[in-house]
Amino acid sequence: MVSENELKLLYVGRVSKEKDLQLLVEVFMRLTEVRTGIHLIIAGEGPYLAEMKKALKNLPVTFTGFLHGNDLTQAYASSDVFISPSTTDTFDNIVLEAQASGLPVIVTDSGGPRENLIDGETGFIVPSGDINSLVNAVFKLTNNTALLQKMRQNARAYTKNRSFESAFLRLWDMHRTLTPNKGLHNL
Repeated sequence: MVSENELKLLYVGRVSKEKDLQLLVEVFMRLTEVRTGIHLIIAGEGPYLAEMKKALKNLPVTFTGFLHGNDLTQAYASSDVFISPSTTDTFDNIVLEAQASGLPVIVTDSGGPRENLIDGETGFIVPSGDINSLVNAVFKLTNNTALLQKMRQNARAYTKNRSFESAFLRLWDMHRTLTPNKGLHNL
């Protein structure tokens, strides 16, 4: 059971080694060695699940299984920080979903998720495979309530303009600006 007073780290996605979750295991083990009041929530299923459960046995971790709809919304709403050590993800809507829910995000500098946040404002981008950088990013947020709150607000505000529709409209406006008074036949 997760306590209201605990700081909750959330991972949402496929539970597999390709997502570099062995790094998340190591990061969380290090965090719990030096900090109390922290809880990891893993929302997802996959081939690494049993091994991950075994590695994190007796630590404050909740494995929810696959979530969608209201259950997934509740997981975001009840968490404090989203973390993903993956180096293989592409666009990754999950990072945007987390920020839309007011969660600062921690991602690596490999793959697409780094394109979906503002480093230092809505979360942190850390070097791929660098356990110490992941731990330090979590500490920056969990040990500074003012920073955590500011990033929560920034994350929510940032995602208001990060939809496919708004991206299309920006592209369309840019095209119209670059090709004034030309019809679609000149595209």
